[in-house]
Amino acid sequence: KIQYLCNSNFMAMKKKTMIILFLLGFMATSFASNPVTLIEFHNTFNFLEEVQYVTEHGQIDGRIVTFLVDQNNPIDEKAGIINALTANNKYSSNALTFKQYVARKYKENWENLNLDKLTADELFCLGYLTILDEKGNSTNGLPMLELAEQKNPTSYTISLFRAMASAERSINGGNECEGWKTCNAVKSNSSLNNDLDSGVANLIFDSMESFNNGCE
Repeated sequence: KIQYLCNSNFMAMKKKTMIILFLLGFMATSFASNPVTLIEFHNTFNFLEEVQYVTEHGQIDGRIVTFLVDQNNPIDEKAGIINALTANNKYSSNALTFKQYVARKYKENWENLNLDKLTADELFCLGYLTILDEKGNSTNGLPMLELAEQKNPTSYTISLFRAMASAERSINGGNECEGWKTCNAVKSNSSLNNDLDSGVANLIFDSMESFNNGCE
């Protein structure tokens, strides 16, 4: 009887361990499947107090949103601030926080916020935050990035992040080559304004090279 109980406990523990390992593996795969959540570049913008604040606190608040919605602030710096969440993301409601603040700006209910009213930068930030909150799933964030690109079709930053979000579908579908081509098309588009720090751009494309292996 004792031996039976020991064997039962052992099998139960083994089963639980296998489930935990499977879930951890699934979570890691899901998170790493989207370049938007995979690449960290916020250290480039450590000169900004906002980056240091987000890195430490793991969330955005009114102070950070004020910077993000200011049209005078460079869009790559806004991207750097949001990217700081990848270092210490304690919460999964940053997109909601941003949306609520923006809704007040436009005097609308955040639940029924008309996204067409938002600027390209605001749509970019909301889309990026949504993808981070949803651990790399671009289903809800990608349409916002696409709308941002429509409003500002010459922004290198917006086009690249939209491409990375778009690439998730190809990568998750087993077509890494197509994902790489989607992003590389932005790199070779000379009509875009260079509004992204060159070091960050190089880091992103260096990281994307691993998906180019699928083209061989």
